Amino acid sequence: MEYKRPKGFMGSIPRNWIDKRMPSCPFCGSGRPEWAIAMEMKLSLNRYHFRCARCHGVLSIPVVSVSNTGGLGGMIIAKNASKDLLVESIGNTRSQLMKGREYSIGALCAAVPRASVEESDSVAPQPPEEYTCPNCNGKVTADDMECPHCHAEFEEI
Repeated sequence: MEYKRPKGFMGSIPRNWIDKRMPSCPFCGSGRPEWAIAMEMKLSLNRYHFRCARCHGVLSIPVVSVSNTGGLGGMIIAKNASKDLLVESIGNTRSQLMKGREYSIGALCAAVPRASVEESDSVAPQPPEEYTCPNCNGKVTADDMECPHCHAEFEEI
């Protein structure tokens, strides 16, 4: 499986989803981890996989739990899909999380190693720069190449 950190609009839905919900890695405690993303296609349910760039711990969740893009059928599947993240690998850490077990986002955030959290508390994470879309007045970030609301394309400056 090939992991990469999406830039711009392509891949922004899973990137923004994991960045917002997991501001620290639950395996190594890295503040503001650069989550790399891969997608696994299965017959039953496609999954996003998120890997911490520092420790290589991997979490996964069904695609429909992150974004509902499948119409009525997708809404039915999303309603029944797990909202918990599955621990696929603990990477190169001694994490207390168990591989192959699902955890809620709250439980994963609470599992962040305390020593690492204290180190990262000294430097407050900076929120991404936000701008207003000139087409629909929706909020966009500097990384967006396209408005997530009206899909207007932006030129790189």
